[in-house]
Amino acid sequence: MNQMDWRAHLTTTNPAAIALMARMRIDPADRWRVKAACLRLLAGAPLTGVQRRLIGQFVDVYLPLNPAEEAALAAEVAQLPVK
Repeated sequence: MNQMDWRAHLTTTNPAAIALMARMRIDPADRWRVKAACLRLLAGAPLTGVQRRLIGQFVDVYLPLNPAEEAALAAEVAQLPVK
């Protein structure tokens, strides 16, 4: 997985690919961007609430963020449109 580029999966609806983006090759400066992309993809994927939570927990476990990255992610999430 760490050989694959996470950007290649930015348009996927495959739940496994969304989850595994957290384990792909990620530049340290892009860690929060990958997590934001995963959340964005999860929001639009045809999944049940249970499936979304499971994939979200996987991403949280395998892509933990430091406080600065969490702040950048929170700022990005705040700009997302509410549905």
